[in-house]
Amino acid sequence: MYVIAEVGSNWDPDDFCTALEMVDIAAQTGADAVKFQDFRVDNMDRPQWWKDKCRAWDMNAERIDALACRAELRNIDFSCSVWDRLSVTRSIRHTYPFIKIASSEIGNQKLMLGIDYRIKMSRVFLSVSENSGLAVVPALTWLRERQVTLLHCVAQYPAPAPNTARFEWLKSFGLPVGWSSHVPYPDAIQVARQMKDAGAVVVEAHIRSHDTPEKCPDNGPWSLYPEQFKELAEAVK
Repeated sequence: MYVIAEVGSNWDPDDFCTALEMVDIAAQTGADAVKFQDFRVDNMDRPQWWKDKCRAWDMNAERIDALACRAELRNIDFSCSVWDRLSVTRSIRHTYPFIKIASSEIGNQKLMLGIDYRIKMSRVFLSVSENSGLAVVPALTWLRERQVTLLHCVAQYPAPAPNTARFEWLKSFGLPVGWSSHVPYPDAIQVARQMKDAGAVVVEAHIRSHDTPEKCPDNGPWSLYPEQFKELAEAVK
């Protein structure tokens, strides 16, 4: 089982050292990978209130370089969710072991066709939510040269338990499948076990520290504290 610690925006934009510390924390929990969001809000199709809320977490090359170096020092894989051509280019530069496409972007043909041929052997984790429907079919056509793993998710924060029928439907595509969790603790532990038993090969869950500022957009009950995330990692390995 491959376990991803999704930091997202659970770091203080006024103190980038807190993002580096989240890499350390993820490594200490036993996660195989630590992941951030490489976005620029002005390039995203989002409401203005969301852009205003999340603008401080915009990524730049210096931040990505520092995070990637820190992950290498801590012997943990590093990656980001990609949102545009620039974040894809950075994934090539740092040879991410995988790239993640959020469920909200499943219809983003420009993004998927922009995934450079030089990373065609890299894994792509594609989240598919309850609202994605048959959009997964053209998405897989656009990504046909990539090694795709489908991640079932429920796009609510926090989310209820997964839809097992939807998970089984994703398995029918004949690709590796996984679970992207927004389930609060302690239910997240049992759900992760259930997903493993059902055939998931990847589990992704949000992680935060006890010092994560309340203003962080991902600082909610769907994010696990370090000791909780370690419990999840141990439960599925």
